[in-house]
Formats: sequence, structure tokens, C-alpha cells
Amino acid sequence: MNRNNVSDRIVSIKDAVDKLYIKGQMDNYIVTGIDSLDRILGDMKKGSLILLGARPQTGMTQFSLNIAYNTAKVTGKKTLFIPYEHSKEQIAARTIWMLSGISDTLSDVPLLIYDDHDSYIGRPFERIIEDAEEIENLGMIVVDFIQLMPDYCLPLQESFEKIICLLKETAEKLNVTVILNYLLPSINDYGIVGGRDDTISDMVSGCGFDKADAEIILSKVSEYQDKYDDKIPLKCRIRVHKREPYRFMIGCKDGRFYEL
Repeated sequence: MNRNNVSDRIVSIKDAVDKLYIKGQMDNYIVTGIDSLDRILGDMKKGSLILLGARPQTGMTQFSLNIAYNTAKVTGKKTLFIPYEHSKEQIAARTIWMLSGISDTLSDVPLLIYDDHDSYIGRPFERIIEDAEEIENLGMIVVDFIQLMPDYCLPLQESFEKIICLLKETAEKLNVTVILNYLLPSINDYGIVGGRDDTISDMVSGCGFDKADAEIILSKVSEYQDKYDDKIPLKCRIRVHKREPYRFMIGCKDGRFYEL
């Protein structure tokens, strides 16, 4: 048996990871910190728009902050977090909470917060994108959340579609991943309740949500609370490129999310 080239066929994991960075392939990765979710999102490319939906008090902002931090840390690309609901001080406090008790530090993690809260409340998103275009080595933009954007107005269908198209164009133009948080409607808002397999575009049809490349929905599962008494259990449902949805359980503890 010819063993002359065995060394070419067996490489260390460090060398394999280094080659990913050299080829720039790590730039495409979205790192949520949830293994199952990372595997599903593994083929997402730059220029993708991802919708993250949840009902109030489900942890949507914190979950998207986890994604922003982990992606910036692993890829080395800058992540811009745009919080329409929270101030930069509140997002900073959430980040400190998320990192408490672990060895991670913020010193080398290129996570950015859009720091103009007093003035951008009424600033059209196009102006914010102009600022983002000036950021070198940008890999991701997280928008929290659509209903608080100044572009969001009546009539809802036209407003949603305009914002979705703008964000998709932004993702492609800047060659970045854009995550858009969306506060899911309740029965009191729209007279509907999402079913087991419903996506965001199913719940609110005709608003442009079908232009997204992936949809992630988080929902509470109080019936499992006793089983995971040290973590807040959530159901995670994800659909990529309109394929069949995947489902799994995740948990939140101290501001960090884990697969259960």
C-alpha cells in the first residue's frame, strides 16, 4: 500500500480552521452558539436576510445579541447591532450579563452598537445604512426590531414590504448577513395564532417576509420548566430557503443560550 502521501490526507483541526480563515470561508459563518442551529445555517452566504421572530418577553433581543457576539468573536468580522428599543447602555449591560461567569472578554470582539439613540429614533433606515457603509470589515447587521423602525407606519403591508426589500438590498449591497427581529403578532393584534408549522410569512402574508432567506421562531414552553429548572426552555423552529422546518429545544441561563 502506498503511504507516501499520508501526511497530505491527515491534517490537524487547527490547520483546517486556519485554511478556512485564509480562504475567507469563515466570513460566511453565522455563529449562534447553538450547535443544531449552526449546522442548519452553515450554508448561508453573505447577502442573506434572516428573520428572527418571537412574542414579547421571549428573549428575542438577548438571543440576537448572542448571535451578534458569537459571530463577531468567531469570524473576526465586525457586527453592527442596531437597537431601536434599548439604549447603548442597556445593550452593554445585557452583554456584561451574558459574559458573567465565563472567561470571554470584550477586548478583541468587534461587536458594535449603533450609538445615536436620541436622534435615530426618527431617522430613516437609509441614513443608518449610509453610516454602515463606512464600516470596514463589516460582516453582520442586527436590527432590533422592525416594529420600532421609523420606516414602520400604516398601511402595515406596504410598510413591512418596503423595509424587507430595503434590508435585503442592504445585505446584498454590503455583502453582509442581516438579521431582522420581528415581534410576532398575537390573536389580539391580527386575529390569528401561528400553527405548529407556520412561518412568519404564513402568519403575516403579503408583507414581503417571503423574501427572507431564513426564518427563526422562538416560543416559550412552560410545560417543560420543571425539567430544566436552571434554564428557561424555548422551542426553536427554523426554515432555510423555504425547506421543511427544523425544530429543537434551547434554553436560556444568565443571558446565554444553550441547546437542550
